[in-house]
Amino acid sequence: MINPISPEETHALVVGIEKYKAGSTWDLNGSANDAIQFVNWLLKRKVKTANIHLFLSPLDSNINLIQNTTLNYQAANQENISNTINYKLLGKDVSGELLYVFWGGHGIITKSEDTRRRLFFSDTDLTNNHNLDFNSLLEALKNSSYKKGFAKQVYFIDACANYLHTEHFDIIKAETAGKRFASNGDAQNNEQFVLFASGEYEVATNEDESGSGSFSKAVMAELNELPSSLLLPEMEQLKEQVKTKLQADGKSEPVSWFRGWDGSIEERLFPQRHKIDWSKVCREKLEQRQNLTTNPLTSNQGVALQVQDVYVPLGLVERKKQSQRHSESASSPDRGSELYTETEITKTFEHDEFLTKVLKESNTPKSKGKRIAIIGEPGAGKTTLLQQIANWISHEFEQSVVIWVSLADLQGKDLKLYLFETWLNNIAETQNRDEATKELKEDFIYQFNQRRVWLLLD
Repeated sequence: MINPISPEETHALVVGIEKYKAGSTWDLNGSANDAIQFVNWLLKRKVKTANIHLFLSPLDSNINLIQNTTLNYQAANQENISNTINYKLLGKDVSGELLYVFWGGHGIITKSEDTRRRLFFSDTDLTNNHNLDFNSLLEALKNSSYKKGFAKQVYFIDACANYLHTEHFDIIKAETAGKRFASNGDAQNNEQFVLFASGEYEVATNEDESGSGSFSKAVMAELNELPSSLLLPEMEQLKEQVKTKLQADGKSEPVSWFRGWDGSIEERLFPQRHKIDWSKVCREKLEQRQNLTTNPLTSNQGVALQVQDVYVPLGLVERKKQSQRHSESASSPDRGSELYTETEITKTFEHDEFLTKVLKESNTPKSKGKRIAIIGEPGAGKTTLLQQIANWISHEFEQSVVIWVSLADLQGKDLKLYLFETWLNNIAETQNRDEATKELKEDFIYQFNQRRVWLLLD
C-alpha cells in the first residue's frame, strides 16, 4: 500500500508541443490537449498551481484549448524549459514528495558512445537541433541537491524513439546541441519510474482525429479511474493496464524503466514482439538479386559484375513550361514530334547525391522522398538502380524492412493480397513454418505501423 502523497508536496513539469520552428511537416495534433488533460487531473487533486510548470506550443487550430485550463503557461522553447528545470526542479531550496514529468512531442534516440533519448523543444529546426538530453535529466534529478529534491519521481514520455538518421539530422550536431543537466548536491538516489510510449527504434502513434497521443490517451484513461484523493498509483499496475489497452488497439507498446531508492536496482522492459529479425530476413532475400552477370560465359569464369559497380545516370524529370503563344514557324510540320516534347531534365544527380538528397533527406518537392517512380528507356538501368537503392536502404537505415516485388510475381493479385498470402508465406518457410501465422501477420503489420517498410516495385 502506497502512503498518501500530499498535494502540497507534489510538483510537475508538463510539456505539450504540437508546433515546431522546423515547419508544418513537424505538426503534431494532440500533444497540447494531452498536457492540459494531465494538468486538469493534477488540479482536481488539489496540487498547487505554483507547483505546476506548464509549457505549450499548440497548433494555430488548437489555440482554443488553452481556454480549458486556468493555469498560466509558457512557450515550450529551450530557454523557458531549461530555466525552469534548473531553478524550479534542481534549485538548492527545492524539495517535495512527488515529481511528475509529462512530455508530449517529437523525440529520437542517438547512438554514438551510448544510447540517449532526446526530446525536441518547440524552437528546434534543422539548423539548431535544439533538444533535451533526457538521460541527463534523469541523472540530475536522481541525486538530490543539498539533500532535498523529490523522493519519488514519475515520468510519462509520449514521444518517438526512432534512430536519428531517420529524422535527417547530423548526429554530432544533435549531440552537441543537446541540453544537459547536472545535480550539484550530494549523491542521494531518489526513486524514479519512467513510462515511455515507445521502445528504442519505435514510433509513438498519434490520433490526429481525436487530437491525442495513443499513449497519453491510455495513460489518462487509467489515471482518471483513480480515487480523487490518490496522487500516486501503483505504477507497475498502471503500466500493465496501459500496455493491455494499447495492445488491444494495435498501438505501440510502452516500455518502462525503474530505479530504486538505493540506485542499485535498474529494470528495463522492452516489448517482446520481434520474433523475427525482419531486416536480416529481407536483406538475405535481396542478396539473391545482387549479383548481375551480363554474360554467362564470364560468370562461369568467375567474373561477376556487382550491382553497386554499375553506373546509372540520373536526372530529375519535370514538365516543360510551354509557351502560350506559338509562331507559325514554331508549328511548322517540319518540326514533327518536337512539338510533343512535354518534359525536360531539370537536374542531374550523381549516385550518392541521389541517395542522400532524395531518399535520406526527402528533398523532393512533391513526394518528400516517398512514392518515387524511376522511368527510362528499355535497358537504361531502371532495375539495376532499384537494386542499388534496395541495397543502400537495407544498410543505411537500421531495422529497415526492404521488400522487393517484381510485377511478374503479382500474377494479377493486388499488392496487399500478394504481400500477405504469397510473400509472407515465403518468409514463414524461412522460419521453418508451413504458413504465416496470425502472430506473424500481426508482427508484419506492426513493421508498417512503425514506418520501417520500404516497398520496391520492379
